[in-house]
Amino acid sequence: MNVKRAIKKIVKKPLYPIAKKIRHIADAAVIESGAGGSNGGSISELMTENYLLKKDLDNLEQGLNYIYYYHGGSGNHGCEALVKTITNICKIKREELGIYSYRPEQDKEFGIYDYASFIKHSVLDSDDVLTRYHSGTTAFSIGGDNYCKFPNIQLANYNRAFHESNAKTALIGCSIEPDVMKHGEIIGDLAQFDLISARETITYNALLENGITKNTVLVPDSAFTLKPEPSGITLNPKTVGINISDIALQAAGDLFYKNIVNLIEYILSKTDYSIALIPHVHQDFNDDCGALKKVYAHFLQHDRIKLIGNTFTANQLKDIIGQCSMLVAARTHCSVAGYSMNVPTLVLGYSVKSKGIARDLFGTEENYVKSVHDLKSENDIKNAFIWLDKNQSKIRKHLKEFMPDYIKKAYDIKKHVDKLKILDVSPKIKEGKKARIGTYKKGKLSIITSCYNSASYLHRYLDSILNQTNTNIELVIINDGSTDRTEKILSNYLPLLEKKGIEVVYAKQPNGGIGVAYNNALKYVSGEYFCWCDSDNFYSPDYCEKVLSFFKEHKDANILRHDGYLIDEKDCLDPKVFERTDFDQFSITSENPYEKHLFMNSLLEKNWHFGCIILRTSAFDKLNPKRNIFTSRYGQNWQLTLPLLKEYEAYYIPDHLFYFVMRAASESHQNRKEGDNSMLFRQLDGYHQILEALVNEMNLKNKSELLEILNQKYICKKLEIAKVTKNEKDIEFLTNEFNKKVAPNNLYQKALDKIK
Repeated sequence: MNVKRAIKKIVKKPLYPIAKKIRHIADAAVIESGAGGSNGGSISELMTENYLLKKDLDNLEQGLNYIYYYHGGSGNHGCEALVKTITNICKIKREELGIYSYRPEQDKEFGIYDYASFIKHSVLDSDDVLTRYHSGTTAFSIGGDNYCKFPNIQLANYNRAFHESNAKTALIGCSIEPDVMKHGEIIGDLAQFDLISARETITYNALLENGITKNTVLVPDSAFTLKPEPSGITLNPKTVGINISDIALQAAGDLFYKNIVNLIEYILSKTDYSIALIPHVHQDFNDDCGALKKVYAHFLQHDRIKLIGNTFTANQLKDIIGQCSMLVAARTHCSVAGYSMNVPTLVLGYSVKSKGIARDLFGTEENYVKSVHDLKSENDIKNAFIWLDKNQSKIRKHLKEFMPDYIKKAYDIKKHVDKLKILDVSPKIKEGKKARIGTYKKGKLSIITSCYNSASYLHRYLDSILNQTNTNIELVIINDGSTDRTEKILSNYLPLLEKKGIEVVYAKQPNGGIGVAYNNALKYVSGEYFCWCDSDNFYSPDYCEKVLSFFKEHKDANILRHDGYLIDEKDCLDPKVFERTDFDQFSITSENPYEKHLFMNSLLEKNWHFGCIILRTSAFDKLNPKRNIFTSRYGQNWQLTLPLLKEYEAYYIPDHLFYFVMRAASESHQNRKEGDNSMLFRQLDGYHQILEALVNEMNLKNKSELLEILNQKYICKKLEIAKVTKNEKDIEFLTNEFNKKVAPNNLYQKALDKIK
């Protein structure tokens, strides 16, 4: 066999599953040639061929105009129907489309192989996605009900991964439980989509009510347009189709199974209908066949009951369903097939999708949907079927009149998808107005945030703001000259924040560093209190509530501090992050954490931490009426707090309300790891300069002593770092400095010893 020719032959076919299959064959060709076979080419030639094949595959994947992702595989025939119908409606050519699928082998089995240039295996993880797409690529999330449950971290990761590649994203034919949208993580993610099509009005209205208004449209599920194809199955004209799922069994347990048994016993004993048990999903962990086989075994002696096999395509299943007189269906897309074939259908629903579709078709879900969560007796489904049987003629007539126009509306998705090629779908952010210093919005907390190229993590911070239980917030955001998607992400969040009643004040400046950004931001603060937070950190949901409640109860408080957590970046993805208490803490650890005189604590960083400070704005303005701080890249915490700590008592609440995220990719982390002290020393020098300037500006009796203490402090800190990194040159130099400038009186250590 000529392996080289075989490889080329496969490449000309749809590349399935592209990334692993072809590369594996190409590698095998090199090995086989080296074994002495006559495969038409030297090892070096085949290695070159292998390299070129891999390169071609990468180019193919990143050059596509359309991607379908989070596709669970065509053993779920609803997923199969979505791929086929979206592709047909939008007239997407095979060479333009690639699919990320959990089960490519099922896609091949059920004909999806013919729709895409490649089907790449994906474990439903965004790491499978290349980050080299282009602005002409549209990535479709096509699962339909993937957002029915909270949370779904993988979907959010996919959404961001595609956007980081400049691709647009579209959530097509979705159903979302309204209650899910109370979570900031969900609506924050949804806001990033460039297009959302809701397939029913419950979801559509909930999206609009929660501020997801940007290019959000109502379009029927594309699967309504699926064309039936001959199945080879002929049913008795008087047949009731029954579809049940393992999901419904898990949701309602034994009561659900007894309801199905009683329904079938009624049909077989009280009517002349036959029964067809119809699976619509056949996958390893999500399988109708197991439940249906159990039912079939229960009634094996009856010749009027038939079990349909699991080898039919979605088109063929639609042919089978269309032959039924009535349908009882647990799977949404099984019911969609029934509705679109004018078959009176009782849906055994368990989510918003079944209720929403029924409401759109009939004006109500009552009698048309029986929730498996609401079963009270063993005869509930039987009684619902009896109503369906009595009203089947009227229902069939309604469907015949209603469905043509409804199905026609499903084709509208094409015009919305086509618009994405030319549409800028992000709302514009207006620059805010500067505050009137001396005038404060009572009870409002202003939060200052500086953003510089924050696109990879800004969503975490904004989600935490959306999740606040008290939203009396003014969010002052300074875009410090970002060149990535930071502004686009901010603009997408803007309507969500405003919907929550959160005021947003936005300003953009050339990149000048955090000192310039904070100095600028202070001019916009109008809240009675203010704090500040870097865009890669975030707050607990009750942060604002607890802070504002404390100030309300303590009218004399001008400074408030609290505790927080240090967490690794990977832990931010944990959907239960706010329920965990196992993170490292940065907490007040002194014997008297409620000590109120903290000027020296802050100056010398003992029993003190930054990042968790809130100030009364009027107290800050009294000491800094022009709201000017040094525009250094270091030491903003000291500039904002140290003058107030000299004049006012500080209060403390022992709650962990803040999450400081440790990012492995940060420059400081890398340099510390590599033992390069230069960056850390520059940072300490910056802190030293800021503190010297602050001390010199303040009216202090012991100013010269404090300046000497500061000088000794930073010699000691640098020496500690040099010893940790074992930098002998730094150790020698700093030891000499210590002996000359610190050891004779060691004012620094004496000052530390005095601090409580």
